[in-house]
Amino acid sequence: MLRLRLSAIAASVIGILAVPTGAHAAGDIGVSQTASAAAVKPGGPVTIDITVADTATVPPSQGDVFIRLLSLSGHGQPADNPYRSITTSQGTCAVDSEAGSYQSALCSLGAVPPGTSVHIVAVITVNQSMNHIASVRSQLGFGEYPDANGSNNESGITVAADKPPVVSGSKKLLLKGLPEGCFSENFSLLIVAKAPNIKKVVFSTLPLDEFGNGEGIRKTARASRLRVTVPVSKFFPLLGKLYEFRVKARPRGRPPLKATVTFERC
Repeated sequence: MLRLRLSAIAASVIGILAVPTGAHAAGDIGVSQTASAAAVKPGGPVTIDITVADTATVPPSQGDVFIRLLSLSGHGQPADNPYRSITTSQGTCAVDSEAGSYQSALCSLGAVPPGTSVHIVAVITVNQSMNHIASVRSQLGFGEYPDANGSNNESGITVAADKPPVVSGSKKLLLKGLPEGCFSENFSLLIVAKAPNIKKVVFSTLPLDEFGNGEGIRKTARASRLRVTVPVSKFFPLLGKLYEFRVKARPRGRPPLKATVTFERC
């Protein structure tokens, strides 16, 4: 009798050890994204390729999988980037955006068996810089998806609206070398004051990070022109934030010439 009990206990222990643990026991649905471009001219399209995969060895306990798609600007605010089309290799997707609110869509994929994946392709009109969010959701798209590994249940990818810098101020200040779109790397800028008797030209920036910290930059030439390397790498790339630098030229006996350049990082 004792041997039978020991045998039964041993069999139970072996059975417990044979059951998958961690992510494999509860299933693991994950989502990832890639974009066709990191920056797009305003009004142009970007294609987001979303992969939804079950990397576990047992079916997820929740069953059907829903994917919520969302376009956000800075600080989680809505981005005016409508979906042109959404297709999926399994299930259905539908845009459910409301006028004047968030641009969003919901995909109902059904069951995603272990070791398989579903591909969703969303084409979006980029009117402003955005974080595109794809998240795994539970029934009818509400609530978090309960699997063993929540760290891969949401994916974000940034796409910048490649807007040109805006120059305002005196037309007598020529700025040569400005990028044609959003600023992504340091560049050389030549400032030329097209006026007589210029005493000096000044380039200056405001503080550089998103909190207003930093000493800014100031460069001066006692001539009618100034060449300066604009250190875009020091401007914090905060989504949708506008930065600026200023140019001033001082002619003798007349008011200064002023210009301001407003730009976005990308």
